Amino acid sequence: MYKEEDYRSLIWALRQRNTYRYGALLELAPDVPSEPTHLYARGIKWFRVPEGWVILGTHQEKRWSWLQDLRDQPIHLTPFLLTWTSERSPKQEAQLLKEERSLPLAGRLTLQLTGSYVKSKLALLGEMAHRHARVGTVTYRTPAEFTAAVNEVTRELAQASAHVWVWPDMTRGYNKEVQQLVRRYLVSAHGMPLQEAREYVGRWVSFWMPGRTVVEIAAARQAYGHSQAVRLKRRRRRSRRVVLS
Repeated sequence: MYKEEDYRSLIWALRQRNTYRYGALLELAPDVPSEPTHLYARGIKWFRVPEGWVILGTHQEKRWSWLQDLRDQPIHLTPFLLTWTSERSPKQEAQLLKEERSLPLAGRLTLQLTGSYVKSKLALLGEMAHRHARVGTVTYRTPAEFTAAVNEVTRELAQASAHVWVWPDMTRGYNKEVQQLVRRYLVSAHGMPLQEAREYVGRWVSFWMPGRTVVEIAAARQAYGHSQAVRLKRRRRRSRRVVLS
């Protein structure tokens, strides 16, 4: 379970203007509370995280030769990747924007949500659906209970991504897979007609939209539900035409 307070000091340090580029992760036992004060020096900063101590530096000297260049060797934390993004030329920026729509700030240290963390949440949802959606058996989860559990996982992702960079493709892929998973669950476990399942998903399944307010997310969900209703009307019109012909 992600807890923002575990990473708050690191998150807020990187949200400020900084010149950190070098760093390392000291994996210490969780029962060692003391700070690594023996590393104190100008330009060196350390942050306690569940994985140990993140040590950051603005430059590299002989004394700190073990600090790695975070552009080439990022630090892997459970939900995050701590990496230094290179400067980009206007041409490179334009090319990347064609592919990704938006980009992390260049020439600075950033925290990025990792794809492996998102995949672990999708795997968890898949296990939940498989465990409670066996065809021909009675499940003890109602559609509302299952949807609430799915939305709770999405809320955890929203909390983890509230102050860090997330690649747009990551959120689009997650939302698409979650919608498909819930639809399959409703059809197989509760015998809900497919179109009814689509409308249910559009109305009740939360979207993961980093950087958006609750109102904006609700509006996006409403728009999705409206688009599903429009598609249903079109299908019915086509089916009527086929019958009449």
